[in-house]
Amino acid sequence: MFSATGVAGAWIGSTIGKAIAGRYLLILFALALMMAAAFMVRRGARPVIDGTAANMLPGWRLALSGGATGTLAGFFGIGGGFLIVPALIAATGTPVLDAIGSSLMAVTAFGLTTAVNYARSGWVD
Repeated sequence: MFSATGVAGAWIGSTIGKAIAGRYLLILFALALMMAAAFMVRRGARPVIDGTAANMLPGWRLALSGGATGTLAGFFGIGGGFLIVPALIAATGTPVLDAIGSSLMAVTAFGLTTAVNYARSGWVD
């Protein structure tokens, strides 16, 4: 569910990203990095739940988190450990290693979606 809604978000984010000048994307990315750093410093340790309990969480949490993460991944052209792993942990509370393993599917889906969107616009050599 995370990847499925994230693909739609990646398409939307990459479409918006193509309309923004590169220097403004860099400024927005710098702001996103500072916000991520602030969240990391502010948040304390959270309780971790096992994978079975994570599967019992409401689907809307994964769908919302996936869509938002996909939009940012497509917009900035990033993902993995910077966006997807923290989003999976925040949405499900799964351990870091489980989130890392699960993020590989999302990274592939978001990256392919963004690459296809840029290729359709003639921005891939």
